[in-house]
Amino acid sequence: MQTSRFASAWVELKGSGSDVPSQVHSTYKYVFAGLPPGLSGPHIESWASEAKWQVRVLKKYQDGRFLVGSDTVKPDQRLAMNGQEILIVEHQDRKPATKPLVAGMLKSTDKGKDPFMTEGGDPWQKMSRSSSTPQSRPFNAWAKYRPPGDVPMDGEGPALSGDPADQIFKNQNERITSIEAKMQTLEARLTEGQNSNLQKFEKIESDITGIEHSLRGSLKEALSQQSEQLLATFESLLKRSPRTKDIKRDRTDRSTSRSPRGVGS
Repeated sequence: MQTSRFASAWVELKGSGSDVPSQVHSTYKYVFAGLPPGLSGPHIESWASEAKWQVRVLKKYQDGRFLVGSDTVKPDQRLAMNGQEILIVEHQDRKPATKPLVAGMLKSTDKGKDPFMTEGGDPWQKMSRSSSTPQSRPFNAWAKYRPPGDVPMDGEGPALSGDPADQIFKNQNERITSIEAKMQTLEARLTEGQNSNLQKFEKIESDITGIEHSLRGSLKEALSQQSEQLLATFESLLKRSPRTKDIKRDRTDRSTSRSPRGVGS
């Protein structure tokens, strides 16, 4: 079928409702970036055809970029859409590895010889071997350690007095004993301080009680003396008052006038 009849044949097979795919072979691939949002493949293809550049949309990325293909290289002039310049970058396909890794046995070029052991194959083969004596074993501080009270076996003597482990345990026990003594001293001081504070509080409470009783007694005595002085002053005023003298005189006259009647009867 001729290329010119591709569109009509597509409509006859698929119907007029389906879009005719582009016939661009995508010899060159480019990535379009900076496009306005909401564009689709046909929009880009029609926009590029107006710039006399036939392209075919191959893929749309999630970030809004488009991968397009074309039979020709991109135009030299800068292309813009709606006044916004479009960034066009050439897309490079991934190239397969030139030397793929193959698993399996290494084939030797010469039977009976290992290529790794040939001259120049093993770098360690050229190293000079040292003829020095083997190194002695490091000193083991725990070699002769025996727990306290352990019975020697196989005729071995008792543990040396200068065993580092015994010295470490001894120092640890001394530290623990010192800490316990300091804790007991601190506890005794705290108890002594609490007892001393308790005695001080009791003494202060006793002093406050004594002061309270003394104040009450002094106040009661002062009030009693003041009431007695007020009563004496009041009685003195009554004695000096002329009204009091007239009352006493009337009482005397009444008693005198009543006494003869009582005698005559």
